[in-house]
Amino acid sequence: MKKASAVSPLAFNLRPHISNMLNVEECMNYFSEFSKTAFIHESVECIVAIQKYLRLPTHDYILQHRKLQFIIKHFVDELTSENTVNLAHPIRSEIMKYKHATIEEYMVQHKQARNALELVKDDLSLILSYRIPHFTHSVYWENFVHEYPHLLHKCITTLDLEKWSKVTYKKKDFMTDCFTTKEDLLCDLMKEDQSVFRLQKTVLDGALSVYLWDGKDLLNEKDIGLGKFQGFKVAGTLAYPPWLVMMAASSAKFHSKVWKGYKFDREYDFNYIKGQRALSGEVINYDSHISKIVLDYGSMLNYRSCYVIFNNLYRGNRTYLFTKSIAPHDGKYQPNIIKEDLHNDIFESEEVRYPFRTNNPVIDKHGRKKCIYLPNLSLFTVLPEGNGQSLFSFISLLNPGGLLLSKIGTPEKRMLSIAENYRSHMIHEIEHLLQDDHRLLRSMSSVYDTVKDKLDLYKHMSGSVESHIFEGITFEERLLTL
Repeated sequence: MKKASAVSPLAFNLRPHISNMLNVEECMNYFSEFSKTAFIHESVECIVAIQKYLRLPTHDYILQHRKLQFIIKHFVDELTSENTVNLAHPIRSEIMKYKHATIEEYMVQHKQARNALELVKDDLSLILSYRIPHFTHSVYWENFVHEYPHLLHKCITTLDLEKWSKVTYKKKDFMTDCFTTKEDLLCDLMKEDQSVFRLQKTVLDGALSVYLWDGKDLLNEKDIGLGKFQGFKVAGTLAYPPWLVMMAASSAKFHSKVWKGYKFDREYDFNYIKGQRALSGEVINYDSHISKIVLDYGSMLNYRSCYVIFNNLYRGNRTYLFTKSIAPHDGKYQPNIIKEDLHNDIFESEEVRYPFRTNNPVIDKHGRKKCIYLPNLSLFTVLPEGNGQSLFSFISLLNPGGLLLSKIGTPEKRMLSIAENYRSHMIHEIEHLLQDDHRLLRSMSSVYDTVKDKLDLYKHMSGSVESHIFEGITFEERLLTL
């Protein structure tokens, strides 16, 4: 393979999109070569085979039937394939219906079979999209750009500004303690658009990669009035089943290890906010929970803290944990939906939040520096990747302290440091849960039940007919599978 001598800035400033690339054979040839180093080769081969099926003449049922059987045998059937691709169970089951279909039966059901393959293609496209940033940093992409510069415009994509405008967060969103359809839209958008993230560090051996982003596409910083937000993403493959990864992510013990100085007090784990529907039946807000966290943000910043609203939800084979900080009013959390009298409030006694102002830190009557509010959004995603592994992504977006932060380094350097710390502890802490005959893990049955309950509530409220990864299986049954 020819090594590129130089790389056009265009190659790294614009992101190819898998749906566009599938229509450019020259690009897919390079992506296929790259996929062998990124452990996704079977997914690429499968999606290329499906693309060829979809391009077959409409009424050539014999060729269609032959190609469908090839796809099932080589990529879908777990009994006959050595290159089985990762698919949600309902999708795999739907395709397997046609394993023994005769040509006559296929002619009657060809539309349903085509729709099923379209679902497989969409599912694999989303998984492959996580590797696009790695591809653009590889010699394979460099060589494609230099050899076929006239085809570049057919592969790239730009941000879907209309979609992003629907999930733009403003000040009112941080003052509202409910989980709405906006968070639904954010999850859908994040799973299909990876172009906002800038790859920083990566190893294609299954390790987690680090990305940075500034959040300007998601936040109206002028309306919020707290200055610049910074963010990062840690993503990659983990050698653990999705349920274990999501349970760990939902555990306070886990986060206290991953985040320096993380505190989570059950005294502030309030009753969940019940979901509401309009008279038309449309969802106003989903069931959600509110808690209180404190984070050590460095010696000069002391602690930053916030109330957070969080919830688990799912889409197909993707399971999410979403959190959003809530700005307390007048230094105290005042629920907008439920009315509770909260006594001994941390914010009222030792810490204060200056509602969307940038005053210097205030010293209380005891001579203690009060804690500063930490506005943030985060989205934790996990989906199965076959062989008991998971594709994992953690996105965090927060306000890192403006001018005060510049005294200990640029916001970007600070975010990179936080992201690298998260990456280095992620695998270590899950391994810790599995030590000593899973003794620590066995003590977390309540976390498992809590996540399951949240997903059950979301399923009921959203009207989903799909099963989630915690459904129908007890914690003890899960332990037997490890």
